[in-house]
Amino acid sequence: MSNIQEKVIDRINNIKEEIHSLQTNKYYSQFKESFSAYSKVEVPEDILNDWIDRLTVRSFNEELKDAFPYIYRLVDETQIPVKEIGIDDILEDDKEKKYDENDLRPLLQEIGSTARMIGATLQNTANPTMLEAGYKANVIPGTASAVIDGRFLPGYEAELNETIRAIVGPDILIETISHDIALEVDFEASLVDAMKSAILAHDPEGIPVPYLVSGGTDNKALSELGIVGYGFSPLRLPADLDFMALFHGVDERIPLESLEFGVKALEDFLLNS
Repeated sequence: MSNIQEKVIDRINNIKEEIHSLQTNKYYSQFKESFSAYSKVEVPEDILNDWIDRLTVRSFNEELKDAFPYIYRLVDETQIPVKEIGIDDILEDDKEKKYDENDLRPLLQEIGSTARMIGATLQNTANPTMLEAGYKANVIPGTASAVIDGRFLPGYEAELNETIRAIVGPDILIETISHDIALEVDFEASLVDAMKSAILAHDPEGIPVPYLVSGGTDNKALSELGIVGYGFSPLRLPADLDFMALFHGVDERIPLESLEFGVKALEDFLLNS
């Protein structure tokens, strides 16, 4: 994005010079001779979505989209060098990382449909799931309420609450209906080694990596008893199957070969852990 930023800064400096030159008669005659009307610019959808991810500070705010057509007119992204990110780039030493560890969202495009699940665990999320007001069609409600399903990353509960309060404003009462912890454990233990071995035994090209799950888990309750637990549901899914779109849906299913792989890997894990 540095190339884009430099071009925008250059354009701002040019505008400052034009404003300064407005004090001379020469400017107006030159402007009249060189004037040409601007046509409306439509930013391609793929670039628009990419810029929303990279230029928007918070997922709650997409006001920057209004400026994208102007930026797009200045920048030809086909001239910006692009390098595809592979596993070797991701595993390089810290000094030569090809990604920003504070914003891993650009890497989601590398993991296909799984990005739908992983993406929800790279940032705090909040979704309004219930609305309630009034008791009769012709009576103005005295009160109205909404239930927000908020899920925060480990260590970012305060940030989620502050963001919601900033959006809702000071005139609306906010109450916590239910609360749970955000759990994070080290990816180093004998159980972890057993999970890795079970995966690699049946998929030598597999790369076991840790991730957070956005749903519920009994490990939260177990952690309060000092018990460390991990989720392990091995599946080898076809690359073209959008499993996350089926998850908890009306047509939830997995291929039989994926189930067979999972049973063998889980059996291997239970026998050797």
